[in-house]
Amino acid sequence: ISVDDATSGGAQFTVVLPAFVARDLELFPAPSEPTVTRHPGRPLDGMRALLVEDDEALRRLATRMLQRSGATVDAFDNGVDAVSHLEAHAASPHAVHLIVTDLRLPRGSGADVIDAARRVTPGAALVAISGFLEDPVVAERAERLELFFLPKPFSERELLSAIDEARKYGARATH
Repeated sequence: ISVDDATSGGAQFTVVLPAFVARDLELFPAPSEPTVTRHPGRPLDGMRALLVEDDEALRRLATRMLQRSGATVDAFDNGVDAVSHLEAHAASPHAVHLIVTDLRLPRGSGADVIDAARRVTPGAALVAISGFLEDPVVAERAERLELFFLPKPFSERELLSAIDEARKYGARATH
């Protein structure tokens, strides 16, 4: 890589890569048996998820993560609308199995969503997400295994792992 500065303030970058020739493939032997990629299925198939996140980009990203894993997602940007949704669908076939909520929201709070979830869908798995854990009530619930806390930022693998743990917590909280 070489860089040439221009007097006008710009710069020119030159990147030189080695040539690739088909015979170079002979350097890499074929595997002795075919590699099979196994997809164990979508871990959230059949689940309805409630996602509450005020950051639009993160809400869209997390929605895609959940949908790729098989969940049907109802996404909200505030706690008031999320709680209304929970209460309206508690006894319907569209009841929520999983709640992923930010703790800080513009209207309502993650704690409000968590309280409503415990009241109307007591067996639902709960994942609280935040850039930091400052709410002592949420910390206490995490200690009592009523929810799982996932710090931001997180990967899809970390989100699915948190959901798996939260599902275990939900099962314990209902017994």
